[in-house]
Amino acid sequence: MSKYLRWKSFEREIVNDFKKLGYKGAKRNFGEQFEKKSGVDILNVAPFIVQIGYGKTQSLLTKFKEALGETGMGKIPMAVVRRTFKGKKPLTCVVLNWDDFKRILEKWQK
Repeated sequence: MSKYLRWKSFEREIVNDFKKLGYKGAKRNFGEQFEKKSGVDILNVAPFIVQIGYGKTQSLLTKFKEALGETGMGKIPMAVVRRTFKGKKPLTCVVLNWDDFKRILEKWQK
């Protein structure tokens, strides 16, 4: 079994969730990731810049910093991380900048 199998599966799961939420063009960016060892993990989910992490030691802030490094004007960096704990159900979390989160909430309330 490939060491990347669960990570790839998790990326596909997140892409499919974005599609269900109306981002029909969402897709994995696997080509650039392996060529450059960087890049955005999920494409076509504007205004978000999405970095994905999976595993026992994934750090939300590390992935968020990667997303932050890929942003441009008007983009919202986001880290989606699934961490596994021995004997427990995996936990999936999202990290956003507080000001960006407030802007999202303000738009949602209108």
